[in-house]
Amino acid sequence: MKCLERVIMSILQFIPNFMCYLWSGIGHRRTVG
Repeated sequence: MKCLERVIMSILQFIPNFMCYLWSGIGHRRTVG
């Protein structure tokens, strides 16, 4: 369970960065075209 906990924590930390990356990419595309 400890291993699973660590995986979940890493995912929870990864998702916000991924979302920020997606949003910044979308915003960049919108401003460009």
